[in-house]
Amino acid sequence: MERHFKLELDELKQQLLWMGGLAERSVHQAMRAVLECDEKAAQDVFSNEDAINKLQIEIDERVV
Repeated sequence: MERHFKLELDELKQQLLWMGGLAERSVHQAMRAVLECDEKAAQDVFSNEDAINKLQIEIDERVV
């Protein structure tokens, strides 16, 4: 039981790190889009938002 819990916790940690990386990349893209008035970069930020939101929902469900 304890081993299973540790495995689940490690998987959750990896998901959180992945989501954090995606969010960090999106922040950088958003800043570039604003500073360079790059509409394509701004659209990419919105496109990536769905993946981040999906990961957040998956993580929330696993935690509960």
